[in-house]
Amino acid sequence: MATLKPFAALRPKPELAAQICELPYDVMSSEEARVMAEGKPLSFLHVSKPEIDLPAGTDLYSSEVYAKGRANFASLIALGALKQDEKPNFYLYRQIMGGHTQVGLVAAASCGGIQRSVGVGNCPSKYVPAGFSVVESVKPESSEYAPCE
Repeated sequence: MATLKPFAALRPKPELAAQICELPYDVMSSEEARVMAEGKPLSFLHVSKPEIDLPAGTDLYSSEVYAKGRANFASLIALGALKQDEKPNFYLYRQIMGGHTQVGLVAAASCGGIQRSVGVGNCPSKYVPAGFSVVESVKPESSEYAPCE
């Protein structure tokens, strides 16, 4: 059975949100992301598509890419561009694409289903290992930023 818990999110400082927030990583190529993030050091694309800060042609799934994403994420935290909420919360979002509106819940969730090779959302389970690598690579060293135990 899945368990959902609130967590204390890291969110952009309101005055920096326009410089940090970007399109989802999976709607653009690495080259498109490189162009979009050019001259924008706070762009979250440096975290979600960190290959843009490495030589073109770098293997997208190499440990170097994940390490760069982690370093870029740590930099946003160290700069104070991302601030952790003071208390755990459940978060709602609304996304509008053309005539379609989607509402979702963001929460900490158990991974029992993933461990049984069940896909995440609409992603087949064959894509889960890379996703886990991303999560593991950006996990901060300090438990100060670990929202749930």
